[in-house]
Amino acid sequence: MKHPYILALLLIMLASSMALAQPDLSRRDVIDSLRIPMDITWGPDDWIWFAEKGGRVGRVDPSTGEMRVVYQVADLWESSEAGLLGMALYPTLRDTPYVFLAYTYYEEQEVRLKLIRYKFNGTTLRDSTMIFHRVAANAYTNGGRMTVTPDRKILMTVGDADQDAFAMSPYFLGGKVLRMNLDGSVPSDNPSRLAPTPINLLWSWGHRDGRGIVALPSGAVYEVEQGKDSVDELNLIQRRRNYGWPRVIGLCDQVAEQRPCSDSNVAVPARLWRNNIYPSGIEYYNNTAIPEFANSLLMVTLDEKDLRQLKLPVSQNSEEIIHFDSEFGRLRDLCVAPDGRVFLATSNRDERGIGTNYPGSDKIIEIGGNRALALLGTPVITGDSLTNFHAGDSVVATFTASNFDPTNVFTLEISDRLGSFLNARAIGATNANTGTSIVGVIPCDTLGASGYRFRVVASNPSALKTDATTGFRIIPAPTAVISPSVDITLCPGDSIVLRGRIGVDNRWSTGEVGESIIARTPGNYFVVAYTNGCPRFSDTITITMSPMPQPNIQLLGQNTLDAGGRFA
Repeated sequence: MKHPYILALLLIMLASSMALAQPDLSRRDVIDSLRIPMDITWGPDDWIWFAEKGGRVGRVDPSTGEMRVVYQVADLWESSEAGLLGMALYPTLRDTPYVFLAYTYYEEQEVRLKLIRYKFNGTTLRDSTMIFHRVAANAYTNGGRMTVTPDRKILMTVGDADQDAFAMSPYFLGGKVLRMNLDGSVPSDNPSRLAPTPINLLWSWGHRDGRGIVALPSGAVYEVEQGKDSVDELNLIQRRRNYGWPRVIGLCDQVAEQRPCSDSNVAVPARLWRNNIYPSGIEYYNNTAIPEFANSLLMVTLDEKDLRQLKLPVSQNSEEIIHFDSEFGRLRDLCVAPDGRVFLATSNRDERGIGTNYPGSDKIIEIGGNRALALLGTPVITGDSLTNFHAGDSVVATFTASNFDPTNVFTLEISDRLGSFLNARAIGATNANTGTSIVGVIPCDTLGASGYRFRVVASNPSALKTDATTGFRIIPAPTAVISPSVDITLCPGDSIVLRGRIGVDNRWSTGEVGESIIARTPGNYFVVAYTNGCPRFSDTITITMSPMPQPNIQLLGQNTLDAGGRFA
């Protein structure tokens, strides 16, 4: 019997922070001949500067796409997520032409990280100055992202290099955010300014792998951090604060975390994602060119392949709007022009992007706003008892929406058992451009777990998805059984009762239907158990018949038979 539950994804547009809205944004390829741009920055020369993982540094005219290479790092070590990691430009290149590059290199059979300051002469980078070097690094967790603050300081993330035990140590540079003057010297108000160089650059600690950092005009600094197996974070970076890694993961909400949270005054994330989305670049937006982005953090993700808008002030429950879901592939970084244009850098040529559905070289893509908003609210689940579903159950998603194109398709998706939509499955769809209902069916092969989520995705405007629901348990379809479950040999004239699972629709290989059947003939037997229309096949058993015994008659002596067939 099917169990039709109603999953009410009530999508209501309110004036509160729970409302979601996506503008239909224009797209334009600026350049499409790059290879893994790790960092893009709007330069004081009004060109986009890029730093590729392989060590190439260049400038791109945002209007024409003209590219000019200004440097190639010679002593770089590239592997996986290692290579040229980040870049920072002095705010006025003309009078102080400083360019900072952070990259990994190989020395004394060890992978290490260095920060070098160069001078830009209008054509190339030259006159390098070592800021620091010989910092522990590895193939994956190196950080290396930088931002220039309003008080004219550089903040730089340094990953833990997979040496997480030292991320909170004041004598280890990994797992930190560093702070320095624009010439690379140590600011007088750094917490560890009296320590030896480069330890005197420490600003905050207890980080794993900061992949993006941005300073707001107010002076607030936000950093996005990739977790190890789960929990990616958005952190508000503060002077001399401990962010807990590896002893604290997330919100200090585990029993084992209470003591270190208290003893170390651990700063909890402004927002976290319990399923890895792999956040990367982050920027602040407050321009009238795309008014819907105003006073927001814009963040790109690698594995979720989207641009995320986080309205300020950010909290765990504040508004999050997702744009361009999987449209461009893996997104590594972004930058914002003074006139409000947004530029995205793809990362489809890295080791996790090659072989995906995004062929060709990596790109820088310009984003602009040009249409009315397409509105789709945050889903709210109604009905306290609707927390468990069975494989094969029908669900109905009801929502409101407006300003979508007539060709739009709304799709209801279900996550994997861990709540991730990286491999989301479409379970229902409808052609509509306004609010409606979608009927979906939970796939029969859905595994049992309690972390499933549902979401609604729109196609036009493209790839707008609502916030996902949480807390649903899926009960898998029961397996089919046959009893006895071993091969059987019967004597002629004998029979045996074969039984299936109680409480399901059992359909036997003989064509019979029911909980049990009587087997009288040799052959192969199995049963298919149906629950909510989901078939499950039992093992197959073989029944054979023993042969009829032959009579054994032996005559002794001279016995004879009479006419009636009797012994005489």
